Amino acid sequence: MECLKRLMSNLKCLTRIELLDLNLDKAEAEHLLDEACSTLCEQLRHLTLINVTKTQFGILHPICFVNLQTLKISPQNLSEEVVELLANNERFRELHLIQSKHTECPVKSIDHRIWRRVAQRYKVYLRYLTLNRKKYGNNDFNLQKQIPFFQHNWQD
Repeated sequence: MECLKRLMSNLKCLTRIELLDLNLDKAEAEHLLDEACSTLCEQLRHLTLINVTKTQFGILHPICFVNLQTLKISPQNLSEEVVELLANNERFRELHLIQSKHTECPVKSIDHRIWRRVAQRYKVYLRYLTLNRKKYGNNDFNLQKQIPFFQHNWQD
């Protein structure tokens, strides 16, 4: 993990980071992007954090990237603070909530009033990857049903 953190901090021109299915515990995830925040806080435009942790743990790092435009994240790594604070970033445009077969269930819901407050600031996309539609249904996303989402799709 230290090598990954060092690599991200040494690549000072990165505009995109994608971390997929790391399934870390909370202690490892807490400081995962610390170095990247300090070196890439102005350069990073696109961040993908899919199943970074095994269980629910809100990762706060996305709010450190002042020019972030797109965040793709699993429900268990999203927090109410991040949803609200991203609305203050003028450049932020899209939040993609991505749930896969590795996404931990259940996840603590984000207050529907927060979703309403941020709905005018950026678009929210819901995406299921390789999930069984019969098991999850068309509306059973792992957060809550009051999300004012822009687009909802399945990718099998």
